[in-house]
Amino acid sequence: MKKGQIDMFGLVIIVFLLVVIATFSLFFLSFGSSERDVYYSLKANNFANALSKASIESSNFEALVLSCCSSTSGCPSLLDFVEEKFESLNDVSSARFELDCYFGGSHSVGECLEGIASESLILQSGDAVKVILCRK
Repeated sequence: MKKGQIDMFGLVIIVFLLVVIATFSLFFLSFGSSERDVYYSLKANNFANALSKASIESSNFEALVLSCCSSTSGCPSLLDFVEEKFESLNDVSSARFELDCYFGGSHSVGECLEGIASESLILQSGDAVKVILCRK
């Protein structure tokens, strides 16, 4: 073997090792953040489910959603209730509740614009409820 060939072979080995190290580094760096994303996704879905089953005074959540979507008179009590429940989330810096009415219109409460969102929960009335959680 000539000296030039030996140098090139050594350079190829060094580049290959750098690529392998970079691949493992990216894998382990992304693994830690995805675990937290799964945690917040589960928490958002659980919170949306809990909201859909909640009772408020003498009415249930779905009835308040229905009155909110049919007229704006039911919205303040619904949105106040949701905001009160957001205060119980102690490991979340901010949250957002979104209601998309089946016959048009949407209502929301909360400060979180981007974060981990729950799946849209479709109620029997056809209205969709979604919760978005922002990390601390």
